[in-house]
Amino acid sequence: MGATNKLLLDFDGAPLIRQVAQQYVSAVSGRVAVVTGHEKTSVEVALKGLPVTFLHNPSYAEGQQSSVLCGLAGVSRDSATLVGLGEQPRLTYGDLIWLIDQHRNGDQSRISIPVRDHRR
Repeated sequence: MGATNKLLLDFDGAPLIRQVAQQYVSAVSGRVAVVTGHEKTSVEVALKGLPVTFLHNPSYAEGQQSSVLCGLAGVSRDSATLVGLGEQPRLTYGDLIWLIDQHRNGDQSRISIPVRDHRR
């Protein structure tokens, strides 16, 4: 973990993680779960007042995969799950709606992976 948690850096007047979480809260119809790790309390404070659920990953130092697994373990398997990163500040409401629509219009039994110019 670096000296500065990039999720807590100011981005357009608010912490980066708050900007990103607000996009997800606006775009999804179900619960938004946020997996915390490094500086858990500071991330929770940055998201105060947003309708999100926190899931703490005690193994966060093992890498992003451990956080994805933690998040998947904490959500229902009865519906689709959208996995996103807290460090994507340019991801918009429109982008998320498009991703959700593409999944809904495809084979919902499979994982949808966004691709552009044949690259993930």
